[in-house]
Amino acid sequence: MFLVKRKLERGLLSNTSYFRSIEAYNYGNAVSVYCPAKYTLAMKPRNTRFGGINYSSITILWDAAELNGSIYRIEISSGYNFLLPSSILAGSGKNSFNITDLEPGITYFFRICAVNGDGISTEYDTAISIKTKNLPPLPDIPRGVSGVALNARAIQWKWLPSANAGGYRIRRSQDKLNLSGELNAFTTFWNQNGLTANNYYEIFVEACNLTGTSASAP
Repeated sequence: MFLVKRKLERGLLSNTSYFRSIEAYNYGNAVSVYCPAKYTLAMKPRNTRFGGINYSSITILWDAAELNGSIYRIEISSGYNFLLPSSILAGSGKNSFNITDLEPGITYFFRICAVNGDGISTEYDTAISIKTKNLPPLPDIPRGVSGVALNARAIQWKWLPSANAGGYRIRRSQDKLNLSGELNAFTTFWNQNGLTANNYYEIFVEACNLTGTSASAP
């Protein structure tokens, strides 16, 4: 009958690979067995919290108890019980992660654990939850649209700021071609250059944001 022998070794570093050999001997004869290398457990992250919150992204922060290469697993769920969570691995040495591709106006639950070199996880830190920002309402129709000839080959188009606008576009009336590209929310004029002298031009201005575009203002 053989007795199973165990030895508890203390004072090791977390998430660090160690290997040992076991030697058996009697009466001057000895035989050694090398045990496969094993990692000690990682240390559990703490103080999970939120950083930036946007319409489709959230930044997660946590206190890392070690900086020796632990990977962190972040689970994301739309329910507090985490029945069908999605999982993201944050690279070693990190203590923050920006989670993208979320839906606006939805409450999400998050929890995080550390993973050692053998793929064994710690327990999760306390789960946290937050709602992503709601999308803004559609912007108002731009008002006060007017144009003034700068010279024989250029017109300056102007308009008043629209509520909830994230930007503007100037489109050609006959085919809705985007002439201006994407103008920022603080723009209230745009110069159309390279025109033919003494010719008639017609445009319309639309305001846009993440939700969509306004009705057009000629």
